[in-house]
Amino acid sequence: MSGQPEDTTAAASLSEASDVVHQRSRLSILAVLYEVGEADFVELRGITRLKDGNLSTHLQVLEEAKLINIRKGFVGKRARTAVSLNAKGRAAFEEEIRILRNLVSAADTAGGSRKGDRRASRAAVRGAAAEVI
Repeated sequence: MSGQPEDTTAAASLSEASDVVHQRSRLSILAVLYEVGEADFVELRGITRLKDGNLSTHLQVLEEAKLINIRKGFVGKRARTAVSLNAKGRAAFEEEIRILRNLVSAADTAGGSRKGDRRASRAAVRGAAAEVI
């Protein structure tokens, strides 16, 4: 710990988000793997509705970031690509969820704030949202 107070604003939280994990398609892949542990390429393609080339590219990015493990083999005469979430990937996904929860919490606070405080809260949420885009 650095001794510095933790900045819990939505803008600060999103600036911490990993671009690798935060990208919508990759977040979807990680969410599936977080839930099921391991899935094959065909299952991931069906659940995420990504085209083969897009799914392959996103899996490559996640593998290069060392967030997933890819195992290629055969079942009978058919090629099978199995994808699993490793410990680093699980931690990265959980951190992304924490960041997104902070953003939602900031948005909820902005919506429920008294009129005087609302401007500051909305500014924080707008700043956080701008970082996502």
